[in-house]
Amino acid sequence: MAEIFISYTHKDNVRLSGEECGWIDLFHEALRVRLASLAGYEVGIWRDPKTTGNDLLTPRIEHEVAQASFFVAVLSPAYMNSQWCQKEMRVFAETAKMRGGLNLGAKSRFIKVIKTPIDLRHHAQTPAGEHFAELLGYKFYALNDRGVPLEVDPRFGSSQKRDFCVAVNEVAYDISLALADFNGNGVAEHDATTRRIYVAETSFDVTPDRDRVRRELQQYGYIVLPERAYEYSSHYVDRVRDDLLQCALSVHPIGKSYGIVPEGDSKSIVALQYETALETSRDTGLTVLPWMPADFMSRDDRLNRFIEKVRDDPRLFIGPIENLKAVIHDALNEPRRVDTIVQGRKADGRWLYAICDKADCDSVKPYEDALIERGIDVALPLFEGDESEMRLDHVENLKNCDAALIYYGRGSEYWFRSKLLDLRKTFGYGRTRPFLLKAVLLADPRGSSKDQFRSAELVVINAYGAFTTSHVDAIYHAFHTEHEPAI
Repeated sequence: MAEIFISYTHKDNVRLSGEECGWIDLFHEALRVRLASLAGYEVGIWRDPKTTGNDLLTPRIEHEVAQASFFVAVLSPAYMNSQWCQKEMRVFAETAKMRGGLNLGAKSRFIKVIKTPIDLRHHAQTPAGEHFAELLGYKFYALNDRGVPLEVDPRFGSSQKRDFCVAVNEVAYDISLALADFNGNGVAEHDATTRRIYVAETSFDVTPDRDRVRRELQQYGYIVLPERAYEYSSHYVDRVRDDLLQCALSVHPIGKSYGIVPEGDSKSIVALQYETALETSRDTGLTVLPWMPADFMSRDDRLNRFIEKVRDDPRLFIGPIENLKAVIHDALNEPRRVDTIVQGRKADGRWLYAICDKADCDSVKPYEDALIERGIDVALPLFEGDESEMRLDHVENLKNCDAALIYYGRGSEYWFRSKLLDLRKTFGYGRTRPFLLKAVLLADPRGSSKDQFRSAELVVINAYGAFTTSHVDAIYHAFHTEHEPAI
């Protein structure tokens, strides 16, 4: 008996001239191989060869559909027009209801693979529209600059083959987890709120990043909500709130467009989810984490007005997606892979975190030596390792240091602004006590942005030219002067 039934239309498995395999053939084989690796045994997968285009559901097909644990549908316009495929779905739905139901916990036993994008709202009365409208699904296509969908096809080169294998792996991974639960071999249900994370719906340009975050969190064992797409109806906010109330953390990706506006509302889904999360956090302690890419620019006035509100959020993170993952893991108190030991740091002593660009390491060394001589230990950032390790170390230093100093020398203006933002958001990262000192040291090379820099919350030290002990004296004096925390 096959555990997986693949439903598809023969039009999506047409073989190119000289090719031995069609797209479905390649998908089936890749899924079989990856599932065997993830599940630890050969998972039974069945599909009808469908060498003809008639709409007869044979007894063999009906038997395989009825016995399958999961139904994988490869959606495309041709699939939606196939009476054969619709019959397969209907048979699976009817028999699944008698064999434990259509859902496994909050997960559907229907698996939605999207080969070519379709609007299921136009097929609301079909079995596909009924069972797939709210499922998130797995995308096997990308949009070009004109918004035209291009199918991911491993027959079209190494890049396409890589993207195809990545997408198949996501399908296989989730099926392997669902199979374990279905067969009674899975891990017991996670502690409710502490293992549930809300990853908000967003605009199309950052949806691929949002999906990457979802998959990684699932691989760490978290339950990620929403598990199904919402209807953009007048009940949208109620559905969002119901899911948020189950979670310990919500992540809100913000892209370059305002996003879909639900029926009867004036705000987009991006704004509604974020605002609902803030309201929920006041009652439940939900941690709300908004994120924007570093290159954010928009001409949409509605979006810009929303962004102005978000910029006041101390937890707002602006930066690469890889760094966002590290911030999420830090907020969730995941076990860290970074065990950094800063030379000379005393367990009971005061220490200063000197934030600098890698190009300024040699220039910072005299300050480090002089401060250590005065009894102040100094920690520098990590410059080796992957992005997530360096980010985790940076945030951990900001949370635990007694004082922080940004050495603004060869670093770019963007680098400087990002470090200022991190310093201002430190309490959002989990810091619980005020700094003894927050300072910026302006060093060569000179520039107009440096000369014009002023701050009411940071001590600014002009240290152009050659190193002198007077610059160190200024840091030392500020370090031992009481300051009101200004964050």
